Amino acid sequence: MAVFLADEQPESDLRDPADQRRLIHAAFADADEETAKVLDHLAGAEAFRFGAVSQVRMDTWSRGRTTLVGDAGYATGGAVSCGATLAIMGGTSWQAN
Repeated sequence: MAVFLADEQPESDLRDPADQRRLIHAAFADADEETAKVLDHLAGAEAFRFGAVSQVRMDTWSRGRTTLVGDAGYATGGAVSCGATLAIMGGTSWQAN
């Protein structure tokens, strides 16, 4: 798995595998020799998957009787996917007075 940050949404078509591979090569262009070897194998990889991860920042996780839970309210970071466990822990540690 390779993860990289981008300040803006790329202008390329994120559904196009050729564009996806170009984005990855550009993101890791200055990486070390071992990373370059891995990237050399990317062109012929059959089991290639690419996805974008986004983060929404909010002032509050709740409004009135509506509260964000699971990954929506407790995700610790992009592509972590342990939000459901954290939501259960958060829900059991909070008690209404």
